[in-house]
Amino acid sequence: MALIARGIRYEVAGRTLLAGADLTVASGQSVAITGPSGSGKTSLVLCLAGLLPVAQGSIHISATKLTGLRAGDRAALRLSRIGVVYQFGELLPELAPVENVALPALLAGVKTAEAYERAGKLLADLGVAELAEAQTATLSGGERQRVAVARALVTRPAVVLADEPTGALDETATDLVADLLYALPRKYGYALVVVTHNPQVAARADSTVVLQGGALVPATVAA
Repeated sequence: MALIARGIRYEVAGRTLLAGADLTVASGQSVAITGPSGSGKTSLVLCLAGLLPVAQGSIHISATKLTGLRAGDRAALRLSRIGVVYQFGELLPELAPVENVALPALLAGVKTAEAYERAGKLLADLGVAELAEAQTATLSGGERQRVAVARALVTRPAVVLADEPTGALDETATDLVADLLYALPRKYGYALVVVTHNPQVAARADSTVVLQGGALVPATVAA
């Protein structure tokens, strides 16, 4: 399994957001996580990415245990094995799209020529090759998110975590980005976790779970 999370517990300001959450996702598979605002979905993504410390439980990325690692080791694992797509893309406006995509690979120690070759191929695969050298600030929301997906994939991660990746997009761009996002796990062999409020986006996943009472339950049995 690319991602195995067991008994994840996370608390903040005296409030328990995650209380024994379990999640398993195989390589090439996708899972959508839904639930009301404030239920802890983003906190779960940040825990899975090693950005928030869990109070209890374990998280494995491929064969490596993320929980318990020192901050520097978590950062190294995240850079090499975890891709993250945020709601607003979070691209660096001073860099061109191809530079934004290549950057994580460069930071992970990939040679410059290979990093840029990977970046160019991913932008082409996602239908935005012609924007490689554009000014990032001029991209539309849908274009920005496709570049963000390419950036998440450039290090060839085992797991991609997408936190409301279509939340800031119009209906047309949402359909395009969601279709692309869910088509890629089997092609590139990573496990995909998508947090979304959009039932149409969630329905594209191989399976859907609901964060309810701090635990993840199958959508078919959620209250």
